[in-house]
Amino acid sequence: MPAEMNFMIGGEAGQGVQSIGFLLSKAFARGGHHIFADQDYESRIRGGYSFFRVRVKDKPVYAVVEPVDMLLALNKETIDLHLKELTPRGIIIYDGEKIKLTNSDSKLFSVPLEKLAEEAGGKIMSNTVALGAALGLIKYDFELLAKLLREHFGHKGEIAEANVKAAKAGFDYAGKEFTGDFPHHLSPIGDGKRLLLNGTDAVSLGALAAGCKFVSAYPMTPITPIMEYIASKSKDFNVVVVHAEDEIAAMNMAVGAGYAGVSFAARAFAGDIEHLTQMLKLGIKHRGFALINVLQPCPSFNFKNTYAWYKERVYKLGDDYDPTNKIGAFQKAQEWDDKIPIGVLYRKERPTFEDQLPALKAGPLVRQKLDPAQVASILSEFM
Repeated sequence: MPAEMNFMIGGEAGQGVQSIGFLLSKAFARGGHHIFADQDYESRIRGGYSFFRVRVKDKPVYAVVEPVDMLLALNKETIDLHLKELTPRGIIIYDGEKIKLTNSDSKLFSVPLEKLAEEAGGKIMSNTVALGAALGLIKYDFELLAKLLREHFGHKGEIAEANVKAAKAGFDYAGKEFTGDFPHHLSPIGDGKRLLLNGTDAVSLGALAAGCKFVSAYPMTPITPIMEYIASKSKDFNVVVVHAEDEIAAMNMAVGAGYAGVSFAARAFAGDIEHLTQMLKLGIKHRGFALINVLQPCPSFNFKNTYAWYKERVYKLGDDYDPTNKIGAFQKAQEWDDKIPIGVLYRKERPTFEDQLPALKAGPLVRQKLDPAQVASILSEFM
């Protein structure tokens, strides 16, 4: 019986790809397994194809792998794109009543996702039927999934039970109708006391544990979930969170909150990764508040300021430029349109805000003994 399995869920924006991926990951984590997951998605505004990968193992796992043991295809594009990634004994779960295929590959297992979802309460739960079918094929513990669904949708009343019903329909269908050869079976192996964190969860918890007291931001990926989570805990941890009217206002607030103001300012272009990396390193190493303006084209709205537009205009500041001249830095920062300077615009070494606080004389808060009780009290949310 294999101790490792790799899943992929694919579909259009709005089909619940992320929801299935999260719930699948959570179900295995609750069962004591180690998981590593990643996702790829397009702009929510423009829509497009998305996928979510989950690697499950009985030992710690630190990356995803390309071969896929089970592919949950919510649309035909998923099959077209990822069929070649399927392992020799892998399986594809799809809705044969909605996705018409010309071949009859033994790797294909048709489940009437939309029909079963409608019988459970609505076709919007097609993704939940697919989730149930996936766990049914590997003979996982359905009661664990049912409990997780009730927790996840608990604040929505009857919707929680409808999703349990939809998942059970998929689970039972897979158990009764699948007659192929699929060797992968998984069962819970532990007590379920395992954290499941994504990157934004980890950043948020790290900020709270380190004593973050002020956050100013404009909601745009990837800061939005960090901002929302810290705001939800602002009363418990005495944090001020400000939803600024735009990115410039957020930076101005951060500069003001930094008391001593910015002492490092740079500009970089996302199309020049080597130079961008250099600027980020300099900003991280700088002792004090560092502000880096990254020129990143927006493919959803801005069709003028493209990569090509920036590439024709950006130029790197030379050795003859003096970054210690504040007036010169302001003037240089205002250059735009025909020529746009990138590099370190301003840099000045001076005592940081932390250097002037008696509470930090012993060093950074993360290196001081802090009461972990506050953070520990919210870790249960991720179990």
